[in-house]
Amino acid sequence: MLPVITSGGVKPKYKVITSEWGEYTEEEITAILETTRKEIDYCLQNVGKKFAEVDAHKMGEDSKSQYGSVGVITYGLIAYKHRNFSKSAEYFYRDWLELKKCEEANGKGDKKEGCGAFGYGPGDYNPLISAIEQWKYAGMYDRVLMHYEEYFDMAFLSHMRGETHQQKKYRLDEQLLHDEVLRKKHAAFMREWENTKKLAKTVKPKSLDPAVQNHEWFYSEKQEEVLKALEYYYQNKVRFMLEKALGHKDPAVAKKARELVDKLPASDK
Repeated sequence: MLPVITSGGVKPKYKVITSEWGEYTEEEITAILETTRKEIDYCLQNVGKKFAEVDAHKMGEDSKSQYGSVGVITYGLIAYKHRNFSKSAEYFYRDWLELKKCEEANGKGDKKEGCGAFGYGPGDYNPLISAIEQWKYAGMYDRVLMHYEEYFDMAFLSHMRGETHQQKKYRLDEQLLHDEVLRKKHAAFMREWENTKKLAKTVKPKSLDPAVQNHEWFYSEKQEEVLKALEYYYQNKVRFMLEKALGHKDPAVAKKARELVDKLPASDK
């Protein structure tokens, strides 16, 4: 649950009507997004380091729950901070790649001590499944399909040791003949795979929440996206973001920010 942010107990003036943010004002939402961005940047700079080696405060309050189960800054930790499902999926998938690299270093498919940070925490998650679920939430079923082969291998072949991929598939076919539980699991998986193929043809990726989208545009390298974000912050009276843009490296952006700051009603200054 998001923390309640108020200023001196004053009731918020502008309410946001979205299911994700409830009655948070645009200013409050943006302040949260700004804080989270700083935490993500700090974690990215320190991926792989133990919590004891970094500044826990800069990692964010939500990281405290992961001290006992993980103890290392992973891409998964960063993924949990994102409100952009697509970006979250990419970081979960990077955890998956780190896990595979660790397992290969320890001996193919052998999950020895040292791989757990990227494979089983926080929350004992599976990084590949987490990535796939995030892509599904984003409506990016075509992206999901790109990884279904490795998803299948992880679900049905990864436990088999010391064999070629083809030999593992042959053994799986044999097991399916005699194991009813495995057969049902396999059938359900294949149905889901087929359903994902259908959804990839009909479902379009979901748009981001406006607050999240405009916050990302604000930091874009594309001038037109930054300008759209400035207009959004002007319309929603988020003064501190307009002021932040006054020092933008793009003179056109800085000029626009000055115009919008000056246009804000006196009551919002």
